[in-house]
Amino acid sequence: MQDKLDDNNSRGGGKVRKDSYLLHNKIMSADGIIFKNTKTSKTKNKFSYRYYTMPNFYLPAGDVDNITRELIQNFLDSDMNMLPPEMKMAFKQISYTDKLIKHLVSKIIYRENLLTYFINIEDADYLKSFKGNYGINSKADKLKGAYLSEDKKHLIIDKPVVIQKGAALQNKYSGKGTNIITKTENATALIRAISIAWKYKKMYEAGITTDEIIKSEKIASRTVYKYINLAYLSPKIVNSIMDSNVPLNINLQKLFEIGSKYDTFEKQEKVFNGL
Repeated sequence: MQDKLDDNNSRGGGKVRKDSYLLHNKIMSADGIIFKNTKTSKTKNKFSYRYYTMPNFYLPAGDVDNITRELIQNFLDSDMNMLPPEMKMAFKQISYTDKLIKHLVSKIIYRENLLTYFINIEDADYLKSFKGNYGINSKADKLKGAYLSEDKKHLIIDKPVVIQKGAALQNKYSGKGTNIITKTENATALIRAISIAWKYKKMYEAGITTDEIIKSEKIASRTVYKYINLAYLSPKIVNSIMDSNVPLNINLQKLFEIGSKYDTFEKQEKVFNGL
C-alpha cells in the first residue's frame, strides 16, 4: 500500500503529465466558487507548474494533491468509530488508489489556512471495485479533526494548512515559488530555520566574517542576515516553535519579518501571536 502511495507521490510534482489533476472540480471557496485547473510552463527546464485557481488566488496542485492522498490514507488507517459498522467494514477492505478520490471525496472547501474535506459515507457500493488483496486493514489510529455532517451522509475532516512562499522547503511538489504545507511541515521548516540561524550566529561569533559565511554556505548576503536575525528572537517564540506550537498565520517569511523588523521581545511576541 505504501509503495502505491510513493508511486503516486512521485508523479505529484512540477514536471507533470497532461491532465494530471487529482482534484478536478473538487475544490471550492467558502463562497462556492469552484477552483479551476491551470498550468504555467517554464520553457528552459520544460517544467509545468500546476495550480487549482480562482480569481486572484492560486493553490499549488501538487501540494494539495499530496496532502489529500495522505489525509485519505490516514482515514483508511483510522478507527472509523463514527461510522456505521457496515460502512466501517467496507472501508477497511479497500486499498488506496488515486481513482478512489473521484468517488470518496465529494468536495473540499478552502478557507484561509484550512482545507475541509467531505468524505462520502452514504453509499458503499462504489467501494467494491477498490477492494484490496491484503484482507482487512487492522490499523485503528485516532482520526483528528473529524465529525459527521448533519445529514450523516459525509464524514467531514478539517486539515489546517499554511501558505508558504519562496524556497523555504526543499523537494516539495509545488507551484513555482509557492507551497501549501501542513501545520507540522510548517513547524519543521521553522525549526530548521532556527537551527540555521544559531549555526550562522556561532560562526560569526567565532570570528568568521559574513563574506566567508556567504562563500561557504553559497547563499546571498541578505539571506545570511535574515537568518542571523532569527538567532535573536524572543525565547518564548523559539520555545513555541520548538514545541511545534505555531500560529497558522506564521510562515518562514513572516518569521523573517519579525526577526528583522521588531527589536524588542514584547513586540515580537505580539506579532507572532497575532495580538
